[in-house]
Formats: sequence, structure tokens, C-alpha cells
Amino acid sequence: DILGTLFEFYEENPNKEIIGSGLISICAQTIPLLSHEQDLLIDIFNIDLSKIEIDSVLLVSDGDNVKVGTPYVSGAKIEVVVENDFRDKKVLVFKYKSKKDYHRLIGHRQEYTNVRVKNIIG
Repeated sequence: DILGTLFEFYEENPNKEIIGSGLISICAQTIPLLSHEQDLLIDIFNIDLSKIEIDSVLLVSDGDNVKVGTPYVSGAKIEVVVENDFRDKKVLVFKYKSKKDYHRLIGHRQEYTNVRVKNIIG
């Protein structure tokens, strides 16, 4: 439920001033946007572009008018600028089976891209 996700975010952050907001879907994540110059973490890594336009916008609001897409708002775009790539802390996963002399240690580091919202067009 798109509106439910946005309302939950507003309830958790009641002191945020809403200038222009939106709800985007990228990399199987639904991310609420509250304003311009907001930092986001996405699961894409090693993006060669410095500027990206995201057109999978689920909801756009400019304070008074709210547009809800079915599933996406036509003509709405979010312009983001790639700031840096980084890897998260290592997570260690230990598997074993009792009485079978089987144990295995696996490490995983999630790769992220930090982007900054520059413009909400909608």
C-alpha cells in the first residue's frame, strides 16, 4: 500500500518540513522522499554516471497537490547525483550441523551507493 508507507514515514518523522515529497521504487525498495538535497542509500554499486534520473515514481506531492500513480506517475522524475560508493561492515555467518563435524564461516559485505536528491519533477 503506497499511501500507507508514506503515512507511516510521516508518523515516524513528525517534525520534518515537507517542501516537495515523493515515493520512489528502486532496486526492489520503496523509498519515501521528503525534500530536495536528501541523501539516499541504494543497493546499486559502481555506477558510471554522475547524474541519474529515476522515473519509477509512485507518488508526488508539492504541498497542496498529490499525484498517485497506477503504478507510476507519468511524467514524474527524480534527479539524483551519485556521491560515492562504499561497502558496509562485514557480516559473518556461521553454519554448523551438530554431531556431523560440519562447520562453515561465510563473510558478506553489502555494497551501497550514496546519492543525493537534486530535483523532484512532477
